[in-house]
Amino acid sequence: MKDKVRSPRISVLMAAHNNEQYLSLAIESILDQSFRDFELIIVDDCSGDGSWEVLRRYARRDQRIRIIRNAENMGLSKSLNKGLEVARGKYIARMDDDDVAMPDRFALQLDYLEANRLVLCGGWFRTIGCLRNRTVKYPVDDEDIRIYMMFQSPFMHPAILMEKKVLQEVGGYSADYPYAEDYKLFARVSQKGRIGNMPAVLHRYRLHRNRVSNKYNTTQMQSAHRVRREYLEEMGVEVTASELEAHLKVREPTIPETRELVKRIEDWLIVLLQRYPRQGQRTIIGDQWVRVAIRSACYGRWMWRTFRDSEIRRHVRYRPHQLLEIYLLCLFRLRYRSPAYNMLEQFSLS
Repeated sequence: MKDKVRSPRISVLMAAHNNEQYLSLAIESILDQSFRDFELIIVDDCSGDGSWEVLRRYARRDQRIRIIRNAENMGLSKSLNKGLEVARGKYIARMDDDDVAMPDRFALQLDYLEANRLVLCGGWFRTIGCLRNRTVKYPVDDEDIRIYMMFQSPFMHPAILMEKKVLQEVGGYSADYPYAEDYKLFARVSQKGRIGNMPAVLHRYRLHRNRVSNKYNTTQMQSAHRVRREYLEEMGVEVTASELEAHLKVREPTIPETRELVKRIEDWLIVLLQRYPRQGQRTIIGDQWVRVAIRSACYGRWMWRTFRDSEIRRHVRYRPHQLLEIYLLCLFRLRYRSPAYNMLEQFSLS
């Protein structure tokens, strides 16, 4: 009688598609983890470059690596669900094929998840691939994360660790939210228990032109809007049609069409500030006003005065550099995503 194969504690899910240039570095960052009790399941989504040969080479080298090849391109959701079907670990970790995991990520994240009794744990990350890279810090506590999720995803998808049984209970990844399947997943999982982000940089996130968020921006935005609408309902937040339009515009990566819309967004954020009085929650809501002002800087001095004199500033204290950046953007009426704006953003001036 053969001995039963022992299951690893963590199953790492990675989908690979035409990222041969970065794939080895991503895999090596997982194999070099200080925590060793894991399996790495990589689903090649019908790559047309040399990715499959790279995966075969690594699978021969390390028995913890299990590779699957799709006969046709299935997309991220279906590829990850395919990996989930064969995963044996108690926990599921995510990883992208062009990012880099910090060496102690799994060890630190698992301890933090279990100590705080979380069903899902993320962490902070640092960008790579830019002229000036940045550290991005998501909210840490469960209550603050739930407010943040009203506006956008509160986790870096390839840096999460979660209970496999919870992922299975919510039905895995949904293909009904193309390019925002992770955002919808987090909203569903938030109904199953406490969620949190470890306050440490666990991941390096690569920015380049071929990322999904760059190639499929419109589809991703539409899916994200749908998640936001549904999440507001789940949170019990009642909104009028006008308030819903304003809410969806808060994080839409476009310039608000009119000054009247900017004012409606401001009014809606004030409503939320009155509803959620905790300082952490108010800071998150107030930060959305900063983002609206940056995208509306083309309205010039009017936008600066509107931002400066807003009631929102009675509830939220902004840092001096935030005020200076908004003032300068408005002074020069820089249009959001214009060449000049993009150049300044590279140097963290906007």
